[in-house]
Amino acid sequence: YLGRPRTIYGNPTGEIPLVMPEELGGYKAEKLLFCTNLQCARAFRESEIVEAGGDANEGKCLACNADLSPISIGEEKLLPDNTPIFRREYIKPGAPPIHVTIVFSGIERRSIHRPQICLVSQGNRITNEYQYEVDTGDGGTLTMRVLDIQHVYGNAEGDKPTVTPAVYAYWLFNPERETDSHLSRFLRMAIDNSFRDYRPRWGYVSISIQRDPNKPDAWKDQLAEFIPLFYPVVKQVREDLDAQRNITTVISSKSAALNVDSSEAEAVTRNPRRRDGNENAQAAE
Repeated sequence: YLGRPRTIYGNPTGEIPLVMPEELGGYKAEKLLFCTNLQCARAFRESEIVEAGGDANEGKCLACNADLSPISIGEEKLLPDNTPIFRREYIKPGAPPIHVTIVFSGIERRSIHRPQICLVSQGNRITNEYQYEVDTGDGGTLTMRVLDIQHVYGNAEGDKPTVTPAVYAYWLFNPERETDSHLSRFLRMAIDNSFRDYRPRWGYVSISIQRDPNKPDAWKDQLAEFIPLFYPVVKQVREDLDAQRNITTVISSKSAALNVDSSEAEAVTRNPRRRDGNENAQAAE
């Protein structure tokens, strides 16, 4: 029934009105690049590549000399083709870096999935999971899902990997609501898709902070400082996406076969296994 030809609202393949801030309350932003060697899979700041004499757009891994990509191996492997990703690492002297990623859905619902899948598939270990509330700085609170994890970093020589404890927090949003539950998102998507023909973009925000074993709760103070700085960015994106509510897209086949993207995203997955059916999508204003 949902595969019937129809018009959907919400502009799920259109422009994403987001620019990741280059500075937030003393935190300076850095772009990240990822090694494409599965045995290494390290991440480097763009400034590190440039300082080493490399090209920020075509640099080589400083550890194993493999190609670098703005998309991590896990993202390229698990996410469908044309999944837009925005990412920065925010750095402030005297504090652990804060790694922020926003992944947006298209028509393909698998563009966003539970991080428990991708984190484990990349060799990380999840030791705990719970809800966590933080003030947004505007009188409200945000409920996030927090995972206590252990990052596992390998190397090209196959030596013993490095294990680093970290906190991984996330939540999901669309123009109308926010949630920390993927089940709630699926239910809302089903209702909107089935009864409203409404298919807005969903965004998935993840924040990762390394955990100091000597100060295991220090991340809470840092998150309490950072969220009021960053939350207005998400709030503005939601408002701007809501302004696209009446833009329509005509689909003429099952949505799983469609995942075109016409936005100017900083990075977009290019998974060759998902290159099918794009010709069935038509855009109409």
